Amino acid sequence: MELQSLSNVSKTQGVSDVKPASVLTNPINNTKNEYVSSAASAAARAYALPAVSFEGKWDKMLNEIRSPKMSNKIKMSFDEAATFLEKLGFSSRGGKGSHCNFVKAGETPITIPHPHDGHNTVKPYTIDAIREYVTSHNITSI
Repeated sequence: MELQSLSNVSKTQGVSDVKPASVLTNPINNTKNEYVSSAASAAARAYALPAVSFEGKWDKMLNEIRSPKMSNKIKMSFDEAATFLEKLGFSSRGGKGSHCNFVKAGETPITIPHPHDGHNTVKPYTIDAIREYVTSHNITSI
């Protein structure tokens, strides 16, 4: 059987005209697997999206906290605030009732109350506490 690489496939060939691109041998059981590559699958691989990274979200949030924007204008959910503090090196110590304490060695603990009554955003004084830590330590990236 003749092997043909994708670089040798002309753009005018149809999907049915493409021969197997490679034959791979499984080292565990010595079986051979034929992988058929078509012009369509090559195009799909060429336009495939890269892996999605959400690190940009935290950098945007850090920039928003560092901005002169008023704390009551910054919307942050409890889960986002907790994850943000964990990325800054804090760890959750639990707390009483609806409050959660985040501690870090040598730092003042930051307490975040769980939002009530269907509201999911943290209070402005929580944003102020996070902003105080970020500005006092001159944190520019997470």
